[in-house]
Amino acid sequence: DIIIPEGVTSIKEEAFCDNEDIVSVVFPESLETIHHSAFSGCSNLSDIELKSGLETIKWDAFKGTALPDVNIPDTVKEIDCTAFSCEMEVDAQNVDYCAYDGVLYSFNESKLVIYPSDKTDDEFVVPETVSIIHHFAFEDSSLHTLYIHEDVDEIGQSFISGCEKLTKLTIDIENPDSVQFHEKAFA
Repeated sequence: DIIIPEGVTSIKEEAFCDNEDIVSVVFPESLETIHHSAFSGCSNLSDIELKSGLETIKWDAFKGTALPDVNIPDTVKEIDCTAFSCEMEVDAQNVDYCAYDGVLYSFNESKLVIYPSDKTDDEFVVPETVSIIHHFAFEDSSLHTLYIHEDVDEIGQSFISGCEKLTKLTIDIENPDSVQFHEKAFA
């Protein structure tokens, strides 16, 4: 549907925001940055091809699209916490991120970055490798139950924002003072 020409290095904020005519986008290898909300609300966008060379994907870049999943290239170094609502896979050569079962983590799995809001599981147990839950990590998820283990020592701002179906949240910690809750963590 849309082919961004070679030579383009960034897609600006809200460039294609809320365009319901867009179904697919092919990005050039020259693209380095997709700015916030660039394709947000493109409700019929169901296919994208991100190429090696891309380094940064900002918040809400693809939020509210019909993407079933996305493949993150090896060169991506920064993905903001609400960049995608779909499940993710990460190129095995990427040294900054990894994904398991569609959930995005830092490469060493110590930070949970994005739990996709389009994921349909009822419950999730934060893996024991995770010590940091990123801001907005579970935003708008359909989870009913979320379990956070005792080794998590930092929980980001609004980490469960918009989780309307969440009925059980367990944070299994012995000493609440040992966990850094960011301002408005439960907002």
